[in-house]
Amino acid sequence: MKKDDKRAKEKESSPPKINLWMVTTAVLGIAFLIVLAMFLQSGSSSTPSATVSADTCGGWMIAYINENFVEPGSQATFNSAAVRNGMYEINTTYLGNTVSVYATQDCSLLFLTYPVDVQNTTPVPTTSPTLVPTTVKTAVPLVDLYVMSFCPYGVQAEGTLKPVIDLLGTKANFTVRYIASVNGNDINSVSSLHGLNEAKEDSRQLCIMEKYPEKYWNYMMQFNTRCYPLGASNGTTIDTCWKEVANGLDINASMIETCAYGSEGIALLRASETKMDQYGVTGSPTLIINGQKYTGTRSADAFKNAICNAFETMPAECSMNLTSNVTPATGSC
Repeated sequence: MKKDDKRAKEKESSPPKINLWMVTTAVLGIAFLIVLAMFLQSGSSSTPSATVSADTCGGWMIAYINENFVEPGSQATFNSAAVRNGMYEINTTYLGNTVSVYATQDCSLLFLTYPVDVQNTTPVPTTSPTLVPTTVKTAVPLVDLYVMSFCPYGVQAEGTLKPVIDLLGTKANFTVRYIASVNGNDINSVSSLHGLNEAKEDSRQLCIMEKYPEKYWNYMMQFNTRCYPLGASNGTTIDTCWKEVANGLDINASMIETCAYGSEGIALLRASETKMDQYGVTGSPTLIINGQKYTGTRSADAFKNAICNAFETMPAECSMNLTSNVTPATGSC
């Protein structure tokens, strides 16, 4: 069975999406009891040496939750934060419900759970608590967007990410990768969800990225505006359209065809496939930041905030707001 057929079947048989934040809170409930019990037993109410203020920590944690745990299109809001049993209790509102989360006073660990009175709780066996993973930070974040050239959600994500690249393109390392399965040594052996014409365009865009990196995003944006609406099944018209876009940008269309349909394009597609398998990417679009899958809202500001949070030292550009009139999409191909 081909990889894309197998992935399609897995996708069809997968259960409905569950609210990740709410599931996580239930799973972490017992772990939180253990941690609070440890604080109570030690009589600890002291403040760590690297204490962050309650309100500052609360703001940071709500931003982290909105970037990593809430349902697409939704937001948790910060209400208040105060010390409780040596930890910060952070009160939030999410989907009309009041929810409390907890953090250490140095704001390095986040616990998602409902409030529990541990003094009236039967002790539980001591185990290591489950923690929310900390965002991986680097001097130059690596940002990979996985798409299919004829996936409507992928096309929208490209347009949403473009202003972020215009803002942070010299500060972070952005790469677009394509979701396809290479089953041989020529372009006809490549399987893509929307057919051979999509596989060809995926490979052409990879070759333009390789040969004309400074023109890649201009080409993609013009292709999405002029050629994508023609549909993946309209091969002859698409062929004429992409060449007109390329020629208008002084891109050698013949050289791109040679690259895309030959061994060089196949190698580029295989490299994308290797990365796709490494991170378990199955849907377009998927955004990976420093090796971690982004699960937040698909808006320019949300993308920017998640990427800025991955810097060891945030650049000044991160203080700028990006607005968009486009309603964030929630689907995938």
